[in-house]
Amino acid sequence: MMPAGVKIESFSRIGTQSADEATQPESLGDAGPAPDVGRGTVLVVDDEPAIVALLSEYLDIQGFTVVTAGGGLEALGRLETDRPDAVLLDVRMPDMDGIETLKRIVARQTRVPVLMVSANDDLRLAKEAIALGAFDYILKPIDFGYLSRALEQMTRLPGLTAQEGTASSDPGPLSPYHLALTVCRVTRAMSPASRRSVGIVLERIALGLVRRGPGGERR
Repeated sequence: MMPAGVKIESFSRIGTQSADEATQPESLGDAGPAPDVGRGTVLVVDDEPAIVALLSEYLDIQGFTVVTAGGGLEALGRLETDRPDAVLLDVRMPDMDGIETLKRIVARQTRVPVLMVSANDDLRLAKEAIALGAFDYILKPIDFGYLSRALEQMTRLPGLTAQEGTASSDPGPLSPYHLALTVCRVTRAMSPASRRSVGIVLERIALGLVRRGPGGERR
């Protein structure tokens, strides 16, 4: 969980991209680095066919194997049959919302990293999702640059892939942003007394590093 009042990187694109731009294939051209082959399997969970198609096209271009689900219940079945390395999970779905689906994924102890996707700038939901164990939270229209960086982290984090027995590559040094996320997850797990005496100081130091780093002037 992040310090109160701090928005994660993916929130910085709100209002800078229209809904039409997010559904055009041309928007994928500058989405990220050249794709690798066989980068893993990503499960896309969304009840909007247009979003599923857009994300599937992007992920395929980036070298991922894509499996899809139209809702939370179907997604839970896909976890068993397809054993994805990462999950893109929509928050608002009719049969089972993303928060409840995330809870059930975590309860199964699959340890698969989950990136929450939402059309709403709801910081409370973002905090709740991260507190429950989500890797991060991204908004629609999709920021493909951020999505590319998130997937790189999600599919390289040691011990977080669903594929048992697969050797994890070295994830390299953490960016100040991901270091701050890690610090906040640790401090929010402390007892109230420990967090007041030590945790808040660590959070402020981590946030200061983010602000001094690349893009630190953004919210």
